[in-house]
Amino acid sequence: MRRLFALAATLLVVACYPGSDAQVAARASRREGERRLRSMKSATAETPRGQAIPGAALQAALAGKTHVFSYPSRPGGGKGRYVEHYYFAPDGHLAYTNSLWALEPAGRAEDHWWIDGDRLCLLNSTMNSQTQCFLLARIPEGRLQYFIATPGSEYDGLLTKVTDAVLDGSPPAPRIP
Repeated sequence: MRRLFALAATLLVVACYPGSDAQVAARASRREGERRLRSMKSATAETPRGQAIPGAALQAALAGKTHVFSYPSRPGGGKGRYVEHYYFAPDGHLAYTNSLWALEPAGRAEDHWWIDGDRLCLLNSTMNSQTQCFLLARIPEGRLQYFIATPGSEYDGLLTKVTDAVLDGSPPAPRIP
């Protein structure tokens, strides 16, 4: 009887065990990625697309400008406002700051932006080690929509963010809320 109970208990543990910590984390990450993809597809479908900004006009929309993105909550859903600034220096340097932890006004020396056809491409090593490219569109009130421009990616063509303001010059000094 003891052996039968031990065998049943072992089978129950094996059947209920969800896998290693890495496997559990990988499944959770995959589910979160799927949720984000669904959300981005929905937002893109529901949002009227602005007037495309072709390569020739991108330079004027970017060089010497700061694009401001403001969010009512912090990453991960934390309470408090969160603000990002992307300064597109005329020489191609990109200075990224945010209101939580990326507070150096000059950004990182290796970060830069360039125009590839009709796409804005940038390396923002503070947020991602890979180059990111976007198509930009202007909506009637002057704000800019960023659409992911990565052919072959499941995210290609999806709206990822919209500026809250476009400022002339470099951003104001970061403030911790």
